[in-house]
Amino acid sequence: MSAVVVKLGGRGVDAAVSREPIIDALARLAAHEKLVIVHGGGAAIDARLDRLGIEPRRVQGLRITDDATMHEVVAALAGNINHALVGALLSRDINCAGLTLTGSGIRCRLRRPVDGVDLGRVGVVEPDEDAHQVDGLLALLGAGVVPVISCVGADDNGLALNVNADDAAAGVACALGASQLVLLTDTPGVLDADGRLIEELDRPEIERLIDSGIIAGGMIPKVRAALEMATRLHAPVRIASWAEADALWWREPHAPGGTIIRDDKPVALGGASHA
Repeated sequence: MSAVVVKLGGRGVDAAVSREPIIDALARLAAHEKLVIVHGGGAAIDARLDRLGIEPRRVQGLRITDDATMHEVVAALAGNINHALVGALLSRDINCAGLTLTGSGIRCRLRRPVDGVDLGRVGVVEPDEDAHQVDGLLALLGAGVVPVISCVGADDNGLALNVNADDAAAGVACALGASQLVLLTDTPGVLDADGRLIEELDRPEIERLIDSGIIAGGMIPKVRAALEMATRLHAPVRIASWAEADALWWREPHAPGGTIIRDDKPVALGGASHA
């Protein structure tokens, strides 16, 4: 499907809820593209945990999620943040609907341990596209509605799972056969050791930068989710800043900007068709 999936995370979520320019950029994009928004909200989760005296723990940028933490994840992401983000979008006349991964028909499963650490109730999107039931999402998009999806999933037994928002966005994009995935972050894109923007990355360079520590923390799952999408769909994946709301690509989604992740073949940004 010729749809653009945008993942909104970091301070970008707060900025959108506060009606900063990012919300107008999303409105411009929704005016001429079928748009799906997938959002995280790590800061809000951390704030809730702090009030409860629960110390956040992460491995390779992924939150270790026990039962108590999972309760706060659902309350923050599927509740307060999703509701506030939908309200902000409605204030810009964007016809939208708030959903979770589960409510979107996106099936998930428990993530395997990372570096030998059991992450608890952390999930990943089921990689088999045939497992997903996205007729509801397709119907919303066909009706001109923007799905706004929090990254709360569930396994086959209905157990709630915390899914990394970048992984969630990549999974949604793959399930829909989207024409482009955009991962918005607090930086202009992926930066080199000197803080300069890297305009394009492929698999060998990504692994080299991870091994050298230049790509670290939350950027690791971000670039790996982007690479998975680029490899599976041969579609462009962009990592860009939510703060650059006047960037050309918001009006022309296939224009250069941020860091473009490609698989073994160069990504042709101008080659995708529009619906």
